[in-house]
Amino acid sequence: MVFVGGEPKYARVISPEGKLVGKTNTDTTKAWAGAIPNYCTDPAASLEVQAKALEVSYVKYCEELRKVTNPTGKWYSDAIELGASLLGATARQRAEAAYMTLSNRN
Repeated sequence: MVFVGGEPKYARVISPEGKLVGKTNTDTTKAWAGAIPNYCTDPAASLEVQAKALEVSYVKYCEELRKVTNPTGKWYSDAIELGASLLGATARQRAEAAYMTLSNRN
């Protein structure tokens, strides 16, 4: 975070490459707006984090996604039913499964 004009009158979030990634604002918390993707509501952002989780461990990611799409633990009658439930995951569910996959790395 960079403060403009000595005193923290305006705050900016600058990437390591020197690019403005947030918004210039007098409130430092609002300066972060837009700087970090919202993985739970933005489908494109959740797909990005899903891709990373699949790269780390596709088996672990699929297990975690099954848990968040099927919290009751019911048994699926076949692989097609399981696949359909995973394909119908919301952005939030994909983000949760990716978080669990990436946070439990050994």
